[in-house]
Amino acid sequence: MRFFYTFALIIIVLVIIAVPITILVIPSEIDILTEKSWCVEKIYFKGNELIPNSTGLKFESQYDNCSETMQFYENGTVIFPGINTSGDKCIWTFKNDSLIVTEWEFAHAEKLKKSIFLGTYNLEIKNKHIKLQSDSLTILGKEYKFDFKQL
Repeated sequence: MRFFYTFALIIIVLVIIAVPITILVIPSEIDILTEKSWCVEKIYFKGNELIPNSTGLKFESQYDNCSETMQFYENGTVIFPGINTSGDKCIWTFKNDSLIVTEWEFAHAEKLKKSIFLGTYNLEIKNKHIKLQSDSLTILGKEYKFDFKQL
């Protein structure tokens, strides 16, 4: 009987030690979001598919057929692909389990219309895939590999 209590005590102590360590080691969604570039596979705006086509210099990975990406930076900026324009730079924050994208304060003066990417999103990251869903926009993507070659 004494062996059982000793064994149970050891198990309890190991669980008390292991659970906090496990929680500290597992990255948060925000960590995963900012540690990677994301290949944009599909964009749906108000139910219609848009084809991302950034103008200007493009890079493509030799391991991944993807030339349109989005990148979330730790400093709160995000660059989305352009839709027959240059990439769209915005500001992002995470609040109440929602990803909020707002206009970059230094947006170009010649920009006549607001970005389609502005809004509040549900963020889902699973198995190296990402989904951003707002009322009017859905962005689907996957983790992007970094071995670049210039197009």
